[in-house]
Amino acid sequence: MSSNVSPHNLLPIHYSRVAIVVILAAALVAGLFTAVSVTGAANGDASAGHLSEVGEPIETSGTLGAQFSVGKDFIPDSSASVTVSLQCQSGTVSPPTAQASEASPALFNVDNFTGNPDCTATETPIPAGYSSTGTCTASLLGIITRIPAAPAGPQCTIVNTLTTTAFFIDKDFTDDNPASVSVVATCTSGTLSPPSPQSASESALANFTLTGFTIGATTCSATENPVPAGYTQDDSDCQNVPVVNNGEHGCTIVNTPATPTPSPSPTPSPTPSPTPSPTPTPTPTPTPSPTASPTLSPTPSPTPTPTPTPTPTLPPVTAAPATVTPGATPASLPPTGGTSGGADQTLVWMLALALGGLVAGATSMALVRARR
Repeated sequence: MSSNVSPHNLLPIHYSRVAIVVILAAALVAGLFTAVSVTGAANGDASAGHLSEVGEPIETSGTLGAQFSVGKDFIPDSSASVTVSLQCQSGTVSPPTAQASEASPALFNVDNFTGNPDCTATETPIPAGYSSTGTCTASLLGIITRIPAAPAGPQCTIVNTLTTTAFFIDKDFTDDNPASVSVVATCTSGTLSPPSPQSASESALANFTLTGFTIGATTCSATENPVPAGYTQDDSDCQNVPVVNNGEHGCTIVNTPATPTPSPSPTPSPTPSPTPSPTPTPTPTPTPSPTASPTLSPTPSPTPTPTPTPTPTLPPVTAAPATVTPGATPASLPPTGGTSGGADQTLVWMLALALGGLVAGATSMALVRARR
């Protein structure tokens, strides 16, 4: 068998090698062209323009710039928007802030940058009732592509998640009563579900879920309403309990049988007998005892001898002879005879004596009184 190879047999092999070299050369040229384009854009080559879309260079007034977009994601979904700011390692950012929502990202222009700087987006403030990734960071130019139809998606996304935590209330009867009680829970922010009141017993907790609360500034409390009859309540463990996001927080309400305080038997108050109003006894006016005057022994004085009343001596009445006047009537004549005149004189004497006796008696009594 001959080992000589005809030159005509080598032609296919030669052409194959040439084709491979041509393909490699074309790939090298394409790679160099892409590298020059990107390097020129990154180093401020005015002919490269700026990127309005990722990997799509355009010409704008000869100023190098790029656009940075910040996406928003709410868990669960929300139509709310937040305020976002952007800072880059180089370049000038405008506007200072922009609004971002799930439907529309926040868009920023970065001009006069060098290289491919990292940019960091921050939302301020964090929406109430949500936790936040706070910031997101990405390279300004991202992944360069030459496909014009490629959509310009956000370079980074800030995520907000609704805050949530568990709050449960345990029940303890010191006498192990299996009864259930009604528990009311309240928190300083957020929404509790299910709504109060909820039932709790020693065998079953009262479970609540708190969502949308402010992190770092929220407390929860629980109490019984009403307190079971015959028991006292100690809910001090369930007052102002601090809660954190994605946590579990429990407390216990204790019921102790109330010790009945013996009511003192009321001392029967005797029905007061009406006190008769005393009839005021008239205060006798004391008769002043006469101060006994010393009895003076009267000095016997001689009994005065009554001065005899002199009997007046009347002159004897001499009857004058009656002169009879001729023609006089008997009625004008004086009485005749001495009997009538004597009787009158006797009467006068008797009256005189009586009067004298009275005078003498009165005089004697006056003298006796005068001596006393």
